[in-house]
Amino acid sequence: MTTGSRVPMLDVDEAKRRAAERDIPESLAELSVFRIALHQPGVAHGLSTMLHELLWKGLLDA
Repeated sequence: MTTGSRVPMLDVDEAKRRAAERDIPESLAELSVFRIALHQPGVAHGLSTMLHELLWKGLLDA
């Protein structure tokens, strides 16, 4: 098993730039999971939307 990253993280400035293009909050762009997910901005946007629904609206379909 390797301990290195399989997908490199974007630097913070590039992650913030890509996040801004997809209306993802800048504060999320600083997180390592988003610095990886923002290689695929659509995935990062979906993740951001899901977290917003779960954490701030607190609603899930039953």
